[in-house]
Amino acid sequence: MAKPFMENTDHLNDKHKAFFKHWDTLLTKEEKGSFRFRREIWTMASSEREAAGRCFGKLAIVPGSISVDGNKQRINKYTYTLEKPGSAGDFSFIESQLGEGDPIVISDEDGHIALAIGYVSQLRKNRIMVQVDRRLHSARTRQKNFNEDSNQVFDGIVEVNCTPRTPALARQPSEREEVFYRIDKDEFINGMAGIRNNLIQIMSKEANSKYRRLIAELLPPEFKESPTAYRLDEVPGAGSLNEDQKNAVTKVMSG
Repeated sequence: MAKPFMENTDHLNDKHKAFFKHWDTLLTKEEKGSFRFRREIWTMASSEREAAGRCFGKLAIVPGSISVDGNKQRINKYTYTLEKPGSAGDFSFIESQLGEGDPIVISDEDGHIALAIGYVSQLRKNRIMVQVDRRLHSARTRQKNFNEDSNQVFDGIVEVNCTPRTPALARQPSEREEVFYRIDKDEFINGMAGIRNNLIQIMSKEANSKYRRLIAELLPPEFKESPTAYRLDEVPGAGSLNEDQKNAVTKVMSG
């Protein structure tokens, strides 16, 4: 069994092995820290995690903002815009560790965790737009004889076009209860898998050995006398660059 393994690694020298071991160790430590943050979704209130910049809590779906695109992949099929009702004037969605493109987990404030997963698609000061894999509901309806202690029954969250109960719901708006959500940064899907895959790929026998020498062996790069792709003075807007910027661009394009 050892022979196939050796055939896949016999092209690596001691510098390559040391490079791989060093970065594999750092990635493992980073992943352990990510798992700790992910546990916070279950163990910390949204207000606590929001103070740390990794969550937005007490959010409501903006009426009329829901859209569904059946042609999109499952992960971004549903688009929602949420806001923070009654938030202070100094609150801003932009001032957080959550940014556009970040993976997220959406839960409700009643303890139902991971109702949907997806990504932040747009951030504004007062609103956040997300694309997720499952349908959320802006409100739920208490059934008859509901009691918070002994009979917590709601209409299910499955959408239906028409049921015998539908007319009754329209006549009883007081029974409708708004649902508040929390959006947590998904610490598990944070690019570690992609980074680790890049580390493995650069060590593979099929990889370009030039990149392995430049990155793992720190081989000094070589530059041509002049760039061959294009002349900087032919590029629109290049005249606004200062001399140092022009030299830097020319140097990079001569690699």
